[in-house]
Amino acid sequence: MSIPFSRSTRSLFVDSFRPAVIGLVLAVLTLLALIVWFFLARVTLFQSSTSASLEPGGQIIASFPAESFSQIKPGQSAVLRLGQTGDQRPLVIPAVVFDTQGGNEQVILVVTDYSSLPGTIAEEIQGRVDVETEYISPAELLLRASGKFLARGRIPTSPQATPEASSNAP
Repeated sequence: MSIPFSRSTRSLFVDSFRPAVIGLVLAVLTLLALIVWFFLARVTLFQSSTSASLEPGGQIIASFPAESFSQIKPGQSAVLRLGQTGDQRPLVIPAVVFDTQGGNEQVILVVTDYSSLPGTIAEEIQGRVDVETEYISPAELLLRASGKFLARGRIPTSPQATPEASSNAP
């Protein structure tokens, strides 16, 4: 038995796509917010030291690998993490890069918050330093990781790659 035409048109008129439209609008807004975040958010890149020591005067001396040393400049923010024994969290001390010594890839840092220092420092305390070197978007980070986008300011590794070396070649 078929449904009378008046009932079918009435049910079509009463049926609403409002919940589906609201869900679709919310999904599109969420997707747009994620796309904006992907291109406009800033992610901090850190360079970590191979070793660091906190000296009694509050000065920090850290050694960095050669490839990351070139990105460290005076005035950059840093964090000294002093390892604790057992299950204790490491002691975190804010610092700033004071000077770089290129010959031995060492960086001298100065503590910015002396209230976070341990009470007495009788000898050098070992730890690790993380220096903030760059702020990039997640999109740029993804492109760098995929190899499609080279880091800014990359230094050529061979002397033949520089224009001066090729013009001076015999």
